Amino acid sequence: MTVAIELFAMAREEVGEQHISLEIAGSRISDVRNTLLTQHPGLKKWSLQFAIDNTYVTDNDIVADGDHVLVIPPVSGG
Repeated sequence: MTVAIELFAMAREEVGEQHISLEIAGSRISDVRNTLLTQHPGLKKWSLQFAIDNTYVTDNDIVADGDHVLVIPPVSGG
């Protein structure tokens, strides 16, 4: 299945693009995470959060073909 990935902040800089498509061989966010980290190992240095259509999800949540998955690196503010 194919999912649309939108990367933010440091993750976007690491990958070099804000929007990418990923072909994954599973149906969970953990499959998205594993595929993304395999294709872009530089992202392994951060604890990434994922969201589907603006709702935070965990690795066990289901992703559907065509979902819009957000990849959010750690953020800090002040």
